[in-house]
Amino acid sequence: MKKKSASQSAFFKLRVLVGVLLCFAAVTIVVLAQNRNASQSGPATAGQPIVRAEYRSVMQVFPKQNPYTEAWLAANHGLYDNIWTAEYETRLQQAAEPVLSDLLNVLTPNYGPDVRMSNGNVLGSNQNEFQIDVNPTNSLNAIGTSNDGQTAGVGIFRTTDGGLTWTSRDASFYGVQAACCDPGNAFGTDGKAYAIILDTSPAATYILRSTDGGGTWAGPSQVSTPDRPNVAVDPTNSNIVYITFTDFNQPAGRIAGYKSTDGGVTWGSEFLIGDPIAAPGYQQSSQPRVASNGWIYVGYQEYNDQNVGCAAGVRNEVARSTDGGATWTITELTIVQGGACVSTQAGRGIFCINGAGNSFRSRSHPIIGVKPSDPTHVYMVYSGGDLEPTGTYSCGGGTGNHSDTLFRKSTDSGATWSAPVKINSDPDGANKDQYYPWMSVLPNGQIWVGWNDRRDDANDFLSKWYQAHSNDEGTTWLDINGAPGNDVVADVQTQPSTFIGDYHGLGVGGQGNGNVLGMWFDSRNSSSGDAYTDPQVPPPLGPTPTPTATATATATATPTATATATATATATATATPTPTSTPRPTPTPRSQPTPRPRPTPPPRP
Repeated sequence: MKKKSASQSAFFKLRVLVGVLLCFAAVTIVVLAQNRNASQSGPATAGQPIVRAEYRSVMQVFPKQNPYTEAWLAANHGLYDNIWTAEYETRLQQAAEPVLSDLLNVLTPNYGPDVRMSNGNVLGSNQNEFQIDVNPTNSLNAIGTSNDGQTAGVGIFRTTDGGLTWTSRDASFYGVQAACCDPGNAFGTDGKAYAIILDTSPAATYILRSTDGGGTWAGPSQVSTPDRPNVAVDPTNSNIVYITFTDFNQPAGRIAGYKSTDGGVTWGSEFLIGDPIAAPGYQQSSQPRVASNGWIYVGYQEYNDQNVGCAAGVRNEVARSTDGGATWTITELTIVQGGACVSTQAGRGIFCINGAGNSFRSRSHPIIGVKPSDPTHVYMVYSGGDLEPTGTYSCGGGTGNHSDTLFRKSTDSGATWSAPVKINSDPDGANKDQYYPWMSVLPNGQIWVGWNDRRDDANDFLSKWYQAHSNDEGTTWLDINGAPGNDVVADVQTQPSTFIGDYHGLGVGGQGNGNVLGMWFDSRNSSSGDAYTDPQVPPPLGPTPTPTATATATATATPTATATATATATATATATPTPTSTPRPTPTPRSQPTPRPRPTPPPRP
């Protein structure tokens, strides 16, 4: 037998080594691909529909059947703000793949590491539409809610350490049946908590209630609501709770409400809030706040023509009741919807997420806040194109305005409002977009606002969560160090999908001694979205520096409001299951609109 030379033996060993490495690389690629598919789609179980890959980033596998026909969705998707209309709109577009690179993953010095709120049962389950609130009696305790694509369609998140760690459950764990979406939550001043979940078949909102900071939940009770509910608690009495929503059973979509006086166990009959409106106009996206004296403020949007879209005109409106919801006065503010206007969106704007023209929808609805020590001082935040050059933004075949995060103030109970002031500190004319802001006001009067911001992306597609606060009722906006400006909160940029929800959230800590907790859509782990936050202790009020580049708004007259009579509530009992425990772990102001006469409708039966 001929003996191999040393060089031949070494060459043979090299070939074997290369072969082994190639095999290992192939196996690794297969395993990673399987893990990636599993994390994005999840296993399909019996009774669950298979979700097509091209819109899996918007809607995970739901065990409940879509209650709408294709014909109904084609005619109404622009009006309704729920997961089924979002899924339909995504099917009209091609899937948008994330384009993040490791170069974008740069930590921000002013805030700590971001915290992924998703875990356990709702890990990687398509989260969007966020609300979050902090327990006034325990600043370390906060509750967040979001769509989660599971049985009830809504996940409930809980922290007991100021937002550093979270536990989460789908609302079905607490007795909510298979439902849809549109979550909300709010604390009362005594620590009672409420969480709401929309169902579309039947058209109802389910209300859960907790007396231990979300550790256990009782309920649900329910009220009839076609779309887009929200919740607020009276700070003078935590048993008084309001649900507002859009009633599409009216001749045109109109804001309406319910009231409970026994902590959400039973609810009175429906009452109308929004001013009378005729088709093709309609109202959407209500957000209620209750002042320290029990007055109720409800912000919402009104659209002139659902067939034309936001190009036909949009208003932000504020309704006020001083008698517990029996009568209402209305003030209108003409605004410019942020984003591009397309007729199919019935008044919403759209923002592109890539060069191919894929987009997500966005309303410029008002988020309301009230000064704790003076119920006549009311604040409004919205994402609008009011101060941007007209027609400079294009997307999806439509044109419109780039969008800013805008602030307005009223010092006469919402009768008149200041001109809009831009909170985002990027230069005017930078052609960057801000959208889906939220506002919370601390008991000491400090105002906090958070929003999605695209200023860091040269292409105006990717976003980061930003925040700012004000110690002087919105005259000056400061970063966390007390200097005029904004805070870059998120550690990385996010690639939006074709549905990121219809609102994002922000809660502020307890009595001012807890954390500020933004809650935003984040794609770093999953293109379908995760809930993220970044706890930050708010600075003391302190002195406010002299503003340098922020314009001061001036009050201007707005329409005179007229009272709107509503029906007297009658209580109806609902069943209450046993609570279930969770596991622990400087622009130019725009002119104001002219008054419009308001007819007084007859009381509803």
